[in-house]
Formats: sequence, structure tokens, C-alpha cells
Amino acid sequence: MAITQPERYRATREILRALEPPFLLRHYDATLEDYEAITDEDLKCEYLDGELIVHSPASIEHEDLTAFLLSLLREFVTSRGLGRAVGSNAVMQLGVKRLSPDVSVLLTRNRERQHGGRVHGPMDLVVEVISRSTRTYDLQTKLPLYREARVPEIWLVDAERRQFEVHALRGEDYESRVLGAGHWPSVALAGLVVDVDWLWRDPRPSVGECLR
Repeated sequence: MAITQPERYRATREILRALEPPFLLRHYDATLEDYEAITDEDLKCEYLDGELIVHSPASIEHEDLTAFLLSLLREFVTSRGLGRAVGSNAVMQLGVKRLSPDVSVLLTRNRERQHGGRVHGPMDLVVEVISRSTRTYDLQTKLPLYREARVPEIWLVDAERRQFEVHALRGEDYESRVLGAGHWPSVALAGLVVDVDWLWRDPRPSVGECLR
């Protein structure tokens, strides 16, 4: 009996879940149908011009830092009625590309971009938490795509190297900085000042302490 396409996708998902992390798999000659069929809440995938990218489950350290940043941004924007902050299952659709930042913010004034369960066009702020398995992909592939899409503010947080890299759109050009310490006043979220030391503390400070 021939294997049906849905059965093939289910089998592929099970194989991917059984792989030992960390990994970043790239499947070429993929279709949007492949992306839509394989991606689910437990399997993070992205799609770039015929290429399907599959991410391994994140490490505890990666998840802890990502959760801190999501909590910080979510509390800041929701308490001020500015918009919503979402995690890595949220999809940003740029033409045929499908990207899922680790954390992203969509401001209320741009909420018309959200329909069909995803955001069509750029988020207002995106965050990538860098790991060894994704460093090249995040810096060499995703960062140029975010800049091409004119995402107003991009954070690249590399705990291993203790680097907070930010790209902020000012007028027609991006201002780029790499900080290991000090403060960053957000461009997209006026009033939010990030103390870079928060990112390297163990344990990390409470969100309430940071926003006070």
C-alpha cells in the first residue's frame, strides 16, 4: 500500500523529534505545503525561498533567557497598552518567507498586519537568542532578512559571548551597536531602557525589578 502524503509528514515529524539536539536542519527544494504540514506547536520550522529550516528543541539556558526577554517585553507593552509580545511559535510572513523570531513585538497601531493566525509584514521588534547551532543562521541569514523587511528594531542576544547586538532603524538607515554592558534605550518601544547586565545575571532579576 502506498504511503499517503499526510502519513509521510507524520513520519517525518516523528523522526525529527527523535533526533538528538542541538541541530539545525536545512531541506532544499521544499514547498510551502511542506512547511505548513510539518510545522506544529512542538516543532519550530521556517521557510525561505524553497528551503525548509528545522530547529532542534532549545536548551534550558536558551529557554530561560528567552522566557525572561518575553516576560520583560510582554509586561512592558501590555501594561502600557502598546501591543503584544509573542514567543517563537508566532510566524512573521514576508512574501513567501516564513520566519519565527524567538521573541517579537507587534504594536497596536500595526495590528491590521495580524490575520490568518500570523503577522503579514514586519514585526516592530524581533529578538533572536543566539546559540551555537543557530549563530551562523541567525547572523548571516535571518539578520539580513529582518533588515531587508525594515523591522524597526532587532536584538541579537548572545549569552555565550556576552554580547547584546542591536540594529535600530533611524530614518532610512540602521544604527548598529554591540554591547557587553551598559544600557540600551529602545527605539521601537519608547521608555524601555535595557540594562545589558540583566541578560548575564544568574539568576536573572525579576521583571518587576527591571521595570521599576
